[in-house]
Amino acid sequence: MFVSNKKLIVIVLAFVFLTCGCATTGDYYKSESYKECERLQESAKRFIENRVIVEPQIIDKSGFYAGEKVMKVVRKRVGVLNCPHATADKIEFVVWIYFEPPFSGIIEGGDNRVKYDPVNTVFLKPTMTITGRTFDNVYPKYANEDNFLRVDFDGEKVRFINKSDSFLQILSVSVYYNEEIFSFGLDKGNKKFLPLSPQSTTKEAIPLLPYLGYNVKRMSEYRNLSKSSAMQKTIRFGFAVKYEVNGQEKTFYKLNDYNLYEVIKSLYKL
Repeated sequence: MFVSNKKLIVIVLAFVFLTCGCATTGDYYKSESYKECERLQESAKRFIENRVIVEPQIIDKSGFYAGEKVMKVVRKRVGVLNCPHATADKIEFVVWIYFEPPFSGIIEGGDNRVKYDPVNTVFLKPTMTITGRTFDNVYPKYANEDNFLRVDFDGEKVRFINKSDSFLQILSVSVYYNEEIFSFGLDKGNKKFLPLSPQSTTKEAIPLLPYLGYNVKRMSEYRNLSKSSAMQKTIRFGFAVKYEVNGQEKTFYKLNDYNLYEVIKSLYKL
């Protein structure tokens, strides 16, 4: 019977493999060397999670730090070395250190490469200088009135109070925040929204934030703000309200000046 060269080679290799006692892939995963490699992988994992200790030196230049958590640590292995290629001298990690919001600043020693050490604990001592803090939705409390209408705002919700003995209807509202102005109507079709009976108030306070435009919302956000900077800033904030009473349109318009630090201190209970 004629046998081709390719078939002959396959038959010879199969015979050699069966008679030489060579290990299969399955045999490797059962071997002691593979188990040793797995133990190394587990040891490296425990090392980066438990024996790479980050002890930051925190320097506060913001004036807002009061012992809160300010550090975020990211630990990641460099490359992927699976068994049987993983050896102790090839295992390496990167450890990145960041500021945890809402704080920001400068970090010295925030980018680290750490080699696996089977015995010793590694200590990283970055210097974290806090330069500022982020504050969102900074709106001052506000209360003002004219002869007919009073406007109360608690920093989140606004309430309208009819001081008069006549029916009053709110037609539109404008919010002033420094140089930004955003106006929104309260009409629904031909029906006036928010009618107020004599000597009455809105049944429920109205959340202001959903009505505000992007520019006013952006104005209320302060990034990397320090206490000294906040103490020097002023917020000009207030309302203009177009309303109708006794068949006549009137305008309520009053703005107040606020110190930014005092507003933040009140809102955030600093």
